[in-house]
Amino acid sequence: MTTATPPKTQATDVAAQISFAMRTMGVAPIPRNYELFYEAYIGSNPALTRELAA
Repeated sequence: MTTATPPKTQATDVAAQISFAMRTMGVAPIPRNYELFYEAYIGSNPALTRELAA
């Protein structure tokens, strides 16, 4: 019997994209900054998304 493991590719891609964006913009890699970038990435805060995209 084999057990299926869910692919983690998508979650890893999101984390990698956020980390890359933070690094590119010179943002300190602290949890609060990651949280803000994640909110912008998923679009839960449209104003923040626009601000980071500018």
